[in-house]
Amino acid sequence: MTGALKATIRNNSFFGVRDAAIYVSAGGESGEYGDHFTLVNNYVERAYDGITSKRGADNIKMQNNVMHDVVVGLSIKRVYDGWTATNINISDNSVSNSVRPISVERANDVVIDSNRIDNLGSIVANSPTPTNKYGKQYEGIALNGVQGSNRVTNNIINGITQDGSRERDTTTWGIVLRPEDGRETTNVTIEGNIYFRLDKWVNRI
Repeated sequence: MTGALKATIRNNSFFGVRDAAIYVSAGGESGEYGDHFTLVNNYVERAYDGITSKRGADNIKMQNNVMHDVVVGLSIKRVYDGWTATNINISDNSVSNSVRPISVERANDVVIDSNRIDNLGSIVANSPTPTNKYGKQYEGIALNGVQGSNRVTNNIINGITQDGSRERDTTTWGIVLRPEDGRETTNVTIEGNIYFRLDKWVNRI
């Protein structure tokens, strides 16, 4: 969905999607059209992207969704240099068996609260190695070039609990802060999160 003004996508189920199960986007020459997207109560299993918003769409809410066996679970993705999404809320979702369960690129004023991530580091899409443009690690929550006023709070991030050999052979980071598109990630409050069986709880790159 591109360029819509105020849209809600709810109560859908998707299985075996090669690209994105739900994809919303700003439109126009510089992303001036398309915002206020609410994505709630959706289920996605076996997809590359579970739910993603691109091209600087503003006022995005992703809430109460369930993702399983997805390379990227819930994301805000940068497509063009300089286009920035603002006012992002990703809350009360559940993501399991994912390389990048929650990932936000070039955005302002982001809230990531009360999400549950399970089996970080497990095999995803039948691949024993992670498909991650940032490296060979699994990343629970990643803020990439995020500025403004941001909160990552009250999330649960669990690594692998069933396969000890795989736990030794993989790298898992709970929360990652890194630059993106020439922007540092700044002003992030990280508190109240629970981490289990991860290589690093918080990694600032």
